[in-house]
Formats: sequence, C-alpha cells, structure tokens
Amino acid sequence: CSRFGFARALLDRPMPSSDPAALAELEHVLRGLDQQREQSRARTPEVVHEVRRALLPVLSRGAPPLAEVARGLRISPRTLQRRLGEASTSYASVVEALRHELALAYLRRPELSVAEVAYLLGYRESTTFHRAFRRWTGQTPDAARRAPVSAGGLS
Repeated sequence: CSRFGFARALLDRPMPSSDPAALAELEHVLRGLDQQREQSRARTPEVVHEVRRALLPVLSRGAPPLAEVARGLRISPRTLQRRLGEASTSYASVVEALRHELALAYLRRPELSVAEVAYLLGYRESTTFHRAFRRWTGQTPDAARRAPVSAGGLS
C-alpha cells in the first residue's frame, strides 16, 4: 500500500494559500489519514510487524521457514508460533498477507513484468503467483493491472 508522510515541523508551517476553506479541508484529511495509520498500527500486534520486517529483505528467495525467522528474532520457533497465535494469526497467514500487499504495490509499477513481480514475492513459478493472486482478488495480475486504481487497491 502506498503511503506518504510529512514532518510535523513542515505541517506546522503556514501554507501559502488564498483559500482558507481548502486549507482547512486539507488539514482535516491529513489528520484523518494520520489517525487511520495510528489505529491500524495499534490493531496489528508487534510480533506481526517483526515477522514482516524479517521477511521483507529475504522474500524474493522464497518465504524462509518459520524456524529461520524465529532465529533471526532471537526467539524459539514455538514462542514465535505462540505469539502469532495470541495475535490470532499464523506464520503462513503473515507471509500470505505480506505477499498480497506487495503484489498490489508491485503491479502498480508498469516497469515490472508480472513474472518479475512473482519473483520478487518469492514464487518460483509465475503460475503459482497467478493462482495466489486470483485467490486474493478474484482476478489475474494482468487484469488487475489494467483495471483503474481505487483507494482500496488496484481495482
């Protein structure tokens, strides 16, 4: 998912504008986006963020085994499984959700072929990626790429 942010000092500076109503609306929208981000962050347990951070640099080689990620986080595989369970998720679900999110972001980049997107997500075969993407979205990666972009994803 694409995001942007501004330094608080920049947001506190007066904005040159001859339309105070437009400025007020922009400030309202930015506050809402900031609040949404914070709420989303609060709803996602820290262990999920830790696993996602561990996966990002190595995902293109395929999802590593849970034991390898646990070792990188300096906890036992059983502790990682238990913490993910307490967060009402599993390692496989975290991998799947991360791949789905990254797929949507990568497909917005026209310079990447669908085969390259599959590779970046750690799929050895493009057909496996196609099946996963269809399961996530109900459409093929090519169809999603051609569809107009909306706030919730590619289509």
